[in-house]
Amino acid sequence: MAKPIQPTPDNEEPEDDLDVIVPLPRRAGGNDSELDEYIHLGEPKRAQEEDLFEEEPETAESEEDAAPIPRIERDTKLEEEIEQEKYVPIESLIADVQEVGQSLDPVRMYLRDIGRHPLLTAEEEMDLAEKIRLGV
Repeated sequence: MAKPIQPTPDNEEPEDDLDVIVPLPRRAGGNDSELDEYIHLGEPKRAQEEDLFEEEPETAESEEDAAPIPRIERDTKLEEEIEQEKYVPIESLIADVQEVGQSLDPVRMYLRDIGRHPLLTAEEEMDLAEKIRLGV
Protein backbone atom coordinates (compact mmCIF):
# COMPACT_ATOMS: atom_id res chain seq x y z
CA MET A 1 0.00 0.00 0.00
CA ALA A 2 1.31 3.46 -0.89
CA LYS A 3 2.40 5.79 1.84
CA PRO A 4 0.23 8.94 2.03
CA ILE A 5 2.05 12.17 1.17
CA GLN A 6 2.50 14.42 4.15
CA PRO A 7 2.69 18.17 3.55
CA THR A 8 6.06 19.60 4.51
CA PRO A 9 6.30 22.80 6.52
CA ASP A 10 7.76 25.83 4.71
CA ASN A 11 11.07 25.74 6.62
CA GLU A 12 11.91 22.13 5.67
CA GLU A 13 13.69 21.14 2.45
CA PRO A 14 11.77 18.81 0.11
CA GLU A 15 13.12 15.27 -0.02
CA ASP A 16 13.13 14.94 -3.79
CA ASP A 17 14.40 17.33 -6.47
CA LEU A 18 11.13 16.80 -8.39
CA ASP A 19 9.18 18.62 -5.69
CA VAL A 20 10.99 21.88 -6.41
CA ILE A 21 9.34 24.11 -8.99
CA VAL A 22 11.80 26.46 -10.57
CA PRO A 23 10.25 29.32 -12.54
CA LEU A 24 11.88 29.92 -15.92
CA PRO A 25 13.14 33.43 -16.59
CA ARG A 26 11.04 35.50 -18.98
CA ARG A 27 12.61 37.23 -21.89
CA ALA A 28 12.68 40.97 -21.70
CA GLY A 29 10.27 42.64 -24.09
CA GLY A 30 7.61 39.97 -24.50
CA ASN A 31 5.09 37.85 -22.68
CA ASP A 32 4.90 35.08 -25.28
CA SER A 33 6.69 31.84 -24.59
CA GLU A 34 8.59 29.83 -27.19
CA LEU A 35 5.61 27.51 -27.46
CA ASP A 36 3.31 30.43 -28.26
CA GLU A 37 5.72 31.57 -30.96
CA TYR A 38 5.80 28.06 -32.43
CA ILE A 39 2.01 27.77 -32.39
CA HIS A 40 1.56 31.06 -34.22
CA LEU A 41 4.39 30.39 -36.68
CA GLY A 42 3.38 31.37 -40.20
CA GLU A 43 0.42 33.48 -39.11
CA PRO A 44 0.42 37.12 -40.19
CA LYS A 45 1.57 39.69 -37.68
CA ARG A 46 -1.00 42.04 -36.16
CA ALA A 47 -0.03 44.88 -38.50
CA GLN A 48 -0.63 42.58 -41.46
CA GLU A 49 -3.98 41.44 -40.05
CA GLU A 50 -5.37 44.96 -40.28
CA ASP A 51 -4.59 45.04 -44.00
CA LEU A 52 -6.61 41.86 -44.54
CA PHE A 53 -9.81 43.51 -43.36
CA GLU A 54 -9.56 46.59 -45.54
CA GLU A 55 -12.03 46.57 -48.40
CA GLU A 56 -10.82 46.81 -51.93
CA PRO A 57 -12.57 49.45 -54.00
CA GLU A 58 -14.80 47.94 -56.65
CA THR A 59 -13.90 48.74 -60.20
CA ALA A 60 -16.11 49.19 -63.22
CA GLU A 61 -14.60 46.04 -64.73
CA SER A 62 -15.97 43.81 -61.97
CA GLU A 63 -19.50 45.13 -62.54
CA GLU A 64 -19.27 44.50 -66.28
CA ASP A 65 -17.91 40.96 -65.81
CA ALA A 66 -20.74 39.96 -63.47
CA ALA A 67 -23.47 37.77 -64.95
CA PRO A 68 -26.83 39.50 -65.42
CA ILE A 69 -29.55 38.63 -62.95
CA PRO A 70 -32.33 36.69 -64.69
CA ARG A 71 -35.77 38.24 -64.63
CA ILE A 72 -38.66 36.05 -63.49
CA GLU A 73 -42.18 36.83 -64.60
CA ARG A 74 -44.72 37.41 -61.86
CA ASP A 75 -47.43 34.80 -61.45
CA THR A 76 -50.46 37.05 -61.09
CA LYS A 77 -52.92 34.13 -60.80
CA LEU A 78 -51.03 32.73 -57.82
CA GLU A 79 -50.86 36.16 -56.22
CA GLU A 80 -54.64 36.57 -56.61
CA GLU A 81 -55.29 33.13 -55.05
CA ILE A 82 -53.08 33.97 -52.11
CA GLU A 83 -54.79 37.32 -51.67
CA GLN A 84 -58.23 35.64 -51.66
CA GLU A 85 -57.13 32.98 -49.16
CA LYS A 86 -56.17 35.70 -46.69
CA TYR A 87 -59.82 36.54 -46.18
CA VAL A 88 -61.23 33.00 -45.80
CA PRO A 89 -62.87 32.66 -42.37
CA ILE A 90 -61.20 30.24 -39.98
CA GLU A 91 -64.48 28.36 -39.46
CA SER A 92 -64.50 27.19 -43.08
CA LEU A 93 -60.91 25.97 -42.74
CA ILE A 94 -61.79 24.02 -39.59
CA ALA A 95 -64.83 22.48 -41.31
CA ASP A 96 -62.56 21.07 -44.02
CA VAL A 97 -60.68 19.00 -41.43
CA GLN A 98 -62.70 15.87 -40.58
CA GLU A 99 -61.06 15.16 -37.25
CA VAL A 100 -59.47 17.65 -34.89
CA GLY A 101 -56.31 15.56 -34.46
CA GLN A 102 -56.17 14.40 -38.08
CA SER A 103 -52.67 13.90 -39.36
CA LEU A 104 -51.44 14.58 -42.88
CA ASP A 105 -48.87 11.79 -42.63
CA PRO A 106 -49.63 9.36 -45.50
CA VAL A 107 -48.70 6.25 -43.49
CA ARG A 108 -50.99 7.21 -40.63
CA MET A 109 -53.77 8.02 -43.10
CA TYR A 110 -53.38 4.58 -44.72
CA LEU A 111 -53.39 2.75 -41.39
CA ARG A 112 -56.46 4.70 -40.27
CA ASP A 113 -58.23 3.86 -43.56
CA ILE A 114 -57.55 0.10 -43.44
CA GLY A 115 -58.70 0.02 -39.83
CA ARG A 116 -62.18 1.10 -40.95
CA HIS A 117 -62.74 -2.08 -43.01
CA PRO A 118 -63.42 -5.43 -41.35
CA LEU A 119 -60.86 -8.20 -41.74
CA LEU A 120 -61.63 -11.68 -43.09
CA THR A 121 -62.77 -14.29 -40.64
CA ALA A 122 -61.04 -17.69 -40.66
CA GLU A 123 -63.96 -19.20 -42.56
CA GLU A 124 -63.95 -16.44 -45.22
CA GLU A 125 -60.20 -16.80 -45.62
CA MET A 126 -60.51 -20.58 -46.19
CA ASP A 127 -63.25 -20.05 -48.79
CA LEU A 128 -61.17 -17.46 -50.61
CA ALA A 129 -58.09 -19.71 -50.56
CA GLU A 130 -60.14 -22.60 -52.00
CA LYS A 131 -61.44 -20.37 -54.82
CA ILE A 132 -57.92 -19.20 -55.63
CA ARG A 133 -56.68 -22.81 -55.69
CA LEU A 134 -59.43 -23.82 -58.09
CA GLY A 135 -58.74 -20.80 -60.30
CA VAL A 136 -62.18 -19.25 -59.96
